[in-house]
Amino acid sequence: MAKKVKNRTKNSFKIIINNIFDVSGTKGYKKFIFFLILIDLTGFASIASDNLFGENLLAYSEFAWIILFSLGMIMISDVKKIAKIRYKGFKSDNFASLVTFIIGVMAFIVSIFSLPQINLTSPILSSIKGIIALIAIIYVIFEAWVIKEQ
Repeated sequence: MAKKVKNRTKNSFKIIINNIFDVSGTKGYKKFIFFLILIDLTGFASIASDNLFGENLLAYSEFAWIILFSLGMIMISDVKKIAKIRYKGFKSDNFASLVTFIIGVMAFIVSIFSLPQINLTSPILSSIKGIIALIAIIYVIFEAWVIKEQ
C-alpha cells in the first residue's frame, strides 16, 4: 500500500514539474507574461509601501524584479531541451534555449548578490543588471507592438 502511495506521489510530482517546464506552443509565452506581471506588481508594491507606510523597499524590489525575470528566462528557455544536450548533442535548435538559460542563470546570480544582506557591488554586476534591464525593456516593447498585432 505504501509503495502505491509513493509511486502515485512520485508520478504527481513528475506531472507538476513537466507542467511547470512545458513551454510548447503559447504556454511558454503565457508563463513569461505571468512573470512580467509579477515584476510590475513588485514595483507597484515597492512604491505603495514607500508612500503609504514609509518603508523604503527599493533594494528588495531590485532583487525581486531581477529574480522574477531570471526565473521567467530559465522557465522559457525550455529546460528539458537543455537537459537533453548531453545525450543528443549541441545543435542549432538548442542555441536559443541555451543562451536564454545562461542569461537567466546570470540574472539569478546577480539577483542573489544584489540582496541588501549581501550587497555585493561591482562594475561587472552593474553592467549585467543594465543588460538584463535592456533585455526586459526590449521584450516588453516587442511583446506590446509586434506580437499583439499578429
